Amino acid sequence: MPGPSLVFWRRTFGKGQFVRALMHTLVNRICKFRIPPKVVIAVVGLLSTAWFLIRVIPKPSRATYPCMRAAAPLMSGFVTYLLGLVATACALKTARARFAEARPFAMALCVLAAIVVGSLSLTRDERPVYANSQLLLGANQPIGVARGIYPGRVVWIWDSSSTNENCTNVFGDGWFLPKNTSIDVVARMLSDAVTRLTGRSTVAESWEALSSATSTSPEATATSDTPTAKRSSSEQTR
Repeated sequence: MPGPSLVFWRRTFGKGQFVRALMHTLVNRICKFRIPPKVVIAVVGLLSTAWFLIRVIPKPSRATYPCMRAAAPLMSGFVTYLLGLVATACALKTARARFAEARPFAMALCVLAAIVVGSLSLTRDERPVYANSQLLLGANQPIGVARGIYPGRVVWIWDSSSTNENCTNVFGDGWFLPKNTSIDVVARMLSDAVTRLTGRSTVAESWEALSSATSTSPEATATSDTPTAKRSSSEQTR
């Protein structure tokens, strides 16, 4: 049975908020320990591999889930690293045996293979990551194609009273608590954003305009012309 403190927090914050606050606290405490990066990479790779196999083997379609897509690169990198280490060790072991058999050519090939495989496994490609996108993109160079009821229109809403600037975001003082995030203010901000984006006077008219713009987009029109969409429409008519 959970202790009295756990029962108190569950009753106070609810199950979902309790889990988020607990995970956030655990992450903060783990970050305080100076764990070697190699240990972190090994543990994360092992857990990602186990998680991917446990979830995907019973049902392969789960490989398309967002969590599986996030775990796949970690798993593949970890498995590739292990295969490289094993292949290097086997090549060096074989080279040692060929040296004992006085076969220098075979030994040289094994050593060369160990060097190549080990280099591919142990080297890393460190590409620069820019926090400032201006280093990558020039001015007036938008990405993609503008879509929506008014393509290219951007609405920016700000209200200092929506959140508590003194929030510490630790266990018992999470950002999602009512004292740190005002639901009423956030709801008003969303309503203002929707009405300003569409140019309508009410929220209902704004959502109706957005819905109509989405349903009349080229993508939606092309989808509605497919045999599946037509069949579904005829079935609903019946």
